[in-house]
Amino acid sequence: MTMQKMKTLAAACAALTAATSSSNALTCEVDPAKFEFTSDSPSTFNIGMREDVDKAYDALSNSIESLESYQKSQIFYSNGYERITQYECSEDKCRSSEILQDLQKCNAGEMSKADACYPLAVVYHKKLYCLLFPRQTNFDPSKPFIQYIPFKINQGVQ
Repeated sequence: MTMQKMKTLAAACAALTAATSSSNALTCEVDPAKFEFTSDSPSTFNIGMREDVDKAYDALSNSIESLESYQKSQIFYSNGYERITQYECSEDKCRSSEILQDLQKCNAGEMSKADACYPLAVVYHKKLYCLLFPRQTNFDPSKPFIQYIPFKINQGVQ
């Protein structure tokens, strides 16, 4: 194989790898006003440091299946920011009370930081809705608010 063919092959492999990794990248809805997965009070949870929440979404991206594969709505919880627990909603839309009941099931037993559960995300009609955000530390009202976007690399910090 000539050097030119090797360079062409390497470039093609690099392009294919980049296209594959970007097509698998997760995105999610973060605006509670657009949360369609529930007909009652949608809410988000501001718990933990940014690094912890990043770890939780990283764990979700490594464990979640294709959004198209979920036939019923699913609620995902972060266990200690590193493990994922999943529950199926009993109806098409998840109720807030159901999210809290499943949270209690998830939190049953040990209550250390390593075992604590936090509502993380919901899959509803092939769309992902993110619920967990870092708590606001050092908030400065004189600066513009920077929304935390899960799965986004190199975000600005408030």
